Amino acid sequence: MREPRTEMTVEGRAALDLLLDGNDRYCGERCAADRSAGRRRTLVSGQKPIAAIVGCSDSRVPPDVLFDQPVGSLFVVRTAGHVLSDVGLGSVEYAVDHLSVPLLLVLGHERCGAVTAAIQAEHATGRLAAILEEISASIDVERSGLLDDQVSSTVRRHARRTADALISRSDLIRGRMVRGTLDVVGAIYDLSSGRVAVLPADRSLS
Repeated sequence: MREPRTEMTVEGRAALDLLLDGNDRYCGERCAADRSAGRRRTLVSGQKPIAAIVGCSDSRVPPDVLFDQPVGSLFVVRTAGHVLSDVGLGSVEYAVDHLSVPLLLVLGHERCGAVTAAIQAEHATGRLAAILEEISASIDVERSGLLDDQVSSTVRRHARRTADALISRSDLIRGRMVRGTLDVVGAIYDLSSGRVAVLPADRSLS
């Protein structure tokens, strides 16, 4: 279900509409993205993506495919649970500063394994522990009854929290938003339906 985004910039809203139109095609099995050799050759001299996607590394959630976008349209930064490191944030800043993307979209997804592991407080070794610790700050403790409900709620909270972190941790991103040249939104991908739902503009954590 699409949320009205009247408060967005013209460029950001146009980019989001392109992504959601592509998602409609993907769900309707009418994919039309150009991934041809000809398209590839047009990108040799440079790129101008319409958006940067910060998403989970889950193999079932490939942004270019689920948004039905041609090669060169999306600048994608993916980590487990879309947890932002300094390197990840720097990559996003590159898209904003050097590629002038008008839209940053944080893409969470239902049944996220990293979120589930954080909720169940699974023992993790190595650097995976740091990922689960970061996600744990988003856990919806008020939904502690059914695991599926808590995972679903936490997925939304975590996507919104990541979007907020992009803004609070980056002077560059915050400055571009103040200038009206950049929008940051959160969204959730449903594994079963293939649909992407944009989170409310008020940054609700529920």
